[in-house]
Amino acid sequence: MVSLFCLIATFINPFSYKIYLEVLNHFTTNLSGLIAEWVPPLDYQRVLVAVSWLILVLLNTFFRKNTFNVILISFLAVFAVMARRNLPLYFLTIPVLISEIEWREWTRHPFPVLGLGLYICLFTVLLAPKAITKITNFSQNYCDVGYVHYPCKGVEFLRNATGNIFNTYEWGGFLIWKLPNLKVFVDGRMPAWKGENNESPYTSWLNILQAQEGWDKKLKALDTKYIFISEGTFLDLELKDNPSKFGYKEQFREGGSVIYGAI
Repeated sequence: MVSLFCLIATFINPFSYKIYLEVLNHFTTNLSGLIAEWVPPLDYQRVLVAVSWLILVLLNTFFRKNTFNVILISFLAVFAVMARRNLPLYFLTIPVLISEIEWREWTRHPFPVLGLGLYICLFTVLLAPKAITKITNFSQNYCDVGYVHYPCKGVEFLRNATGNIFNTYEWGGFLIWKLPNLKVFVDGRMPAWKGENNESPYTSWLNILQAQEGWDKKLKALDTKYIFISEGTFLDLELKDNPSKFGYKEQFREGGSVIYGAI
């Protein structure tokens, strides 16, 4: 009965059953061929996942006898092997599962303890420090620190702007947050969506960013008022010397970002 109520509760959202269509899109779209973070993990990371999964399954089978934990860690392990973006979730779940095991049982079996301790040390040394540092620094200064440096000065320049904007993919969510009056071309939700000719919006975005043939016509057809991208990209190099040729004018260039406005 509880499971049934939990299932029904998932439909109480602005999108109702369509959230499951979004899940289906992600399963049926080859994101590993589009987004770097969706590519499979490295070989040594796969080995770490396999070894830790085996240890946890054995511990939960013989000590805790918790079927749910075995199913959970197996489910997360499969997703971790499929895409490196899922590795943090998998590894962060391990301490939670370990904490549920009776420690007095461990003292009778020292070898699993030593093996798991060695694994945790390897994980800490090889995977954690750099990623954790970047994440903790993000809240202090998201403009200059973290995985992505956000174009805060460019955002200030466009503070009162309206219309459609072609943007760098990694900035999509940030621009939606900071510039709600502008309609972005792409953001992190869209790679699994289906656009024209059943093509992912990310693929369309990549073709334009690479200044492939017809890119300017696509932007014109979408009534694009601004191009807000990173400096040095193919599209920036295409526009830089003579933006008026394509119907744009350079309006801002600073901090690794550049803005072209339609004329």
